Amino acid sequence: NASLWCKFIRTTDNCQMDEGLINYLDVAFCTFKPKLLPLISVIYGLWLIFLFIGLGTTAEGFFCPSLEYIAHNLRLTTHGLTVVAFGNGSPDIFSAIAAFTNSNPTASGVAVGALLGAATFVTTVVAGLVATTQSFTLAQRPFIRDMTFFIAAAFWAFCLLYSNEITIYSSVGFLGLYFVYVTIVIVGRYIHQKQRSKLRKILGDPSNDSKPGVPSINGTADENSPLIDAIQSTLHTFLHGIQPINRDEWTNSRHVFKLLLILQAPWNVVCKLTIPIIILSAPLRGWNRPLNSISLLVAPIFCLFATKGEVETCGSILLNGTFPLWALMLLIGTVMSSISWLQSKNDSPPRYHGIFAYVGFIVAVVWTYTVANEIVNLLQTFGAILNVSNVIMGLTFLAWGNSIGDVVADVALARQGFPRMSLSACFGGPLFSILCGDLCFVRLVLRVCLGVPKVPGVSNVWSVLCAGLLVSLCLSFIVIPLRKFQMTPAYGCVLVAVYCVFLIISLLTGLNVI
Repeated sequence: NASLWCKFIRTTDNCQMDEGLINYLDVAFCTFKPKLLPLISVIYGLWLIFLFIGLGTTAEGFFCPSLEYIAHNLRLTTHGLTVVAFGNGSPDIFSAIAAFTNSNPTASGVAVGALLGAATFVTTVVAGLVATTQSFTLAQRPFIRDMTFFIAAAFWAFCLLYSNEITIYSSVGFLGLYFVYVTIVIVGRYIHQKQRSKLRKILGDPSNDSKPGVPSINGTADENSPLIDAIQSTLHTFLHGIQPINRDEWTNSRHVFKLLLILQAPWNVVCKLTIPIIILSAPLRGWNRPLNSISLLVAPIFCLFATKGEVETCGSILLNGTFPLWALMLLIGTVMSSISWLQSKNDSPPRYHGIFAYVGFIVAVVWTYTVANEIVNLLQTFGAILNVSNVIMGLTFLAWGNSIGDVVADVALARQGFPRMSLSACFGGPLFSILCGDLCFVRLVLRVCLGVPKVPGVSNVWSVLCAGLLVSLCLSFIVIPLRKFQMTPAYGCVLVAVYCVFLIISLLTGLNVI
């Protein structure tokens, strides 16, 4: 009975989706008739694909450039240990955070499945595909170091999940493991650089300490130009900046990639209108006066409404009982936008242009978290419709969706002649996601200490996920050194086969077949 289904969904706590923008279960079972459920499922499937594209577009095109500039500005490493590594793993991290902090406690199964499922997928399938491109030799010390910490992290996670106990101490200890890893890498890199410096002095090779400067800006605005020319110039600058598809990229792309560019276009437009961005490699570091001014105007009010799952109804929030919060955000945006416009020119960014990267970082975080929340809620809906556990949805659809970028980027990089770099990313990226994904455990435990949500029962699939990841890592840790760190297409096929076996066992366990 449709009315009973609807009543059950609206009165059951686990069916509520307070964190998201849309209650997909309510729409599927209450808004439309039951006979339309197959059509709704198809629409949800297409929407899920669109959301995955949006998650990747936001992370790659807006989140990572802001992080890259912050790393450059703070002189932080960009080799996978700090903010840029966080950018590379942002889809996994934000999807996990969205699931762990979801008002529905069962959503944590999606997070665990996604983190461990994506780690296994990347370290087996993606690494296997990279190995099939050509034979090559791995760097020995970085491989042993990363694999040692990866195996330690996977074993620790397995023990925690197998013992059915996740405490605040184990979570903090998990993060401590990451900081130990960072310390070892930084110290090792420092020693290596000192040795190279001594060798240069012995060989009499003077080091080049010159730093690339910011390209000078020779062009200035013509103060005597007519007003209409200034307006046309501003409009042209805005239209050029808001253009969602690069013409050269469109011309050189095949039909499949052109379809992807079309699907990315709406995300590019809305993100450009809300996220002020700095691109280090672009002329003027990506400065676009009208577009940046608009994004500064819209960013605060967007962040408020995008986080409405946390602040309930934005329009009802008043400061001192009289002034609405949305009006304050609009006022802040207006002030920032006006200052940016008045103290800059179309061909000359303001002196404080670097601050835009920090604002863009915050807005990109909100965007990524919002999209990840919708993906988690949608996967929960599919799990309810298909009667499949959240863990299974996480280790399959969410893990695969978040790993699409790794497949494309790493395989393409390997084919361009950089297989060692690609394989390093296959192990370094998931290691970062697993270790820093433990932040989700910390947040979960803190919320548990406050009363809600309760920790759901640990699924047997979680232990299978950790065991599968551990087996694949140990296999590579043993086989690759025995082969003198040679990666061959044959071993790449073995890794893909290992993942297939792991996936079958996980699915059978999740479906209670074994």
